[in-house]
Amino acid sequence: MKAEDEGQLGVSCRMDFPPIAVGYQKALGLLMLACALFILGVAFLTGKLFPQAITGGILLAVSFGYLTQPALVISPGVVETKNLFGITLKTHRFASLRDLVLDDKGLQVAGERVKLTRWILSGGDLARLAQAIQSDRA
Repeated sequence: MKAEDEGQLGVSCRMDFPPIAVGYQKALGLLMLACALFILGVAFLTGKLFPQAITGGILLAVSFGYLTQPALVISPGVVETKNLFGITLKTHRFASLRDLVLDDKGLQVAGERVKLTRWILSGGDLARLAQAIQSDRA
């Protein structure tokens, strides 16, 4: 892809940025991890593995997803929403970073709202995304 592409309005824009990954809140992942370890510990200490061990195992897998997987990946020309296993759920296309709007309600890509819950996303990653959008508009 060229370093300078034409946007929707014919204005030159930067499309050579590295992919931006927006992850989940690490505190939520750590809290889930602590709960999963507690549940598994109690299940093994009491000897009652069913259903506690299954619940703890599922919570352990979910907590690893929260700690390691991104919720959004913004690459040149595309925004991908991902699940906790890293599988792309939906793809949104855009012409330039100017087509992205990050507000209190979430993210819009070319006028289409991306379905996500903002409070579970990493604030630092969202700030980095907002800075990239702002620098493209400048």
